[in-house]
Order: sequence, then C-alpha cells, then structure tokens
Amino acid sequence: MLLRVTRRVEIKGYARSKVDPKGRGLLVICNHPSPTEPTLLPFLFYPWFLFQLRFVTYCLPARQYYDDWLCIPFRIISVPIDRASMRNNLNAVKELEGMLRDGKVILMHPERERIYSDSERDSDTRLSKSGKRMKRFRPGTRRLFMHPNCRVLPIWMDGGDRMILNRSENPTSRWVHWPRIWRKVTIKIGEPLDVTGMSKNEVLDYLEDVLLDLADREM
Repeated sequence: MLLRVTRRVEIKGYARSKVDPKGRGLLVICNHPSPTEPTLLPFLFYPWFLFQLRFVTYCLPARQYYDDWLCIPFRIISVPIDRASMRNNLNAVKELEGMLRDGKVILMHPERERIYSDSERDSDTRLSKSGKRMKRFRPGTRRLFMHPNCRVLPIWMDGGDRMILNRSENPTSRWVHWPRIWRKVTIKIGEPLDVTGMSKNEVLDYLEDVLLDLADREM
C-alpha cells in the first residue's frame, strides 16, 4: 500500500473482478526475473484476503526455500516444489489440482528457470516484439492450465529485478535481499482466460504469447 501511495509500484489494468475467483480456481501466472514478483503478487488481493478466504493466495516455493526457517510462517499457504524429485512434483500437481477444484488462488511462475539480466539467449528464451525476455513454460504446467475448474490470469511485471536484486547480483548479503524501494515497478494485469477447450499441444505457446503481448501492451 505504501509503495502504491508513493508511486513506487504502478498497477495497470486492475479490477476486483479479475482477481475474484468466483467459485473457480484462479491460476495467476507472472514472469519471474527476481524475488520481487512473488513478494508483491499477493498484495493484488489486498484487502480482500483479510475478510474472505477465497482471496487468500497460495504460492509454490522451491523446496530449499520452503525448508528455510524464514518460510515457516508461510508454509500453511505454500506448496513446495522439488524439481529434482519426480514423485514430489507429481504429488504437488495432484495437490494443486485439488486446490483448483476447491476454487483456490494459486500464484505461479511457469517459466523453466529464472531469467537474469545478464542471461544469454538460448532456445528456451522467447522475446516480445520490443525485446522483453521470458523463458518457455515448463511442460508440467499444462496439466494445471487445462484443469476444468481453472481460469488463468496473466500478469507482467517490469522493474522487479531493480527493486530486489537476485543473490548473484547482491554480494553484500547472502541471506537478505534488501529492497531498493526508490526503484519503480510496473504491474500489468491482463484478462482472465479459460483455456480448458484448447489443444494440449497449443496451450503453452498460446499462454506464452499472451504474456509477451501483455509485456508490450500500452495500458
């Protein structure tokens, strides 16, 4: 709230109707170049999550962060992902499918890996028309996107990698990411989508295109 008042965070395209799951699961997808995105995304549902459980958001931290003591207060709203364990991933997907069936809001960063400011372009990198970068989505996310009780809300965030640096870019602190709150972050919120009727071979490319189009869109 303070960052919005001071105009350090600009939100474009916001409407309460977009973030209201309305009895269906809501899968929020966002690019993820830094720790800023998962920090700010839950506040798009403020203050509604203080009064109505359907606005409470659930996140998907990597197992090493979930096991850290700093994550203990948030474990109740977290589903850990261990990419080194196929069994863990399958169990996590089943749990997430159950949450979508129950109408929960899930925050997801579907890219195969985080793309850093100095990352070289490879076959997994996609570019928008203006040159903004994003990694291709993980194939396992397709199953969640096509869940019959799911809508997908695309969000693009610019400037997050300048507000909270990645650890590799912040050698002064190993454990704490000191936010540079004088930097500006722009959040663009698209329209909720229902892709359950799409071909499973097309859904990932389609949602990647939607996110890259949102990155360039003037709002």
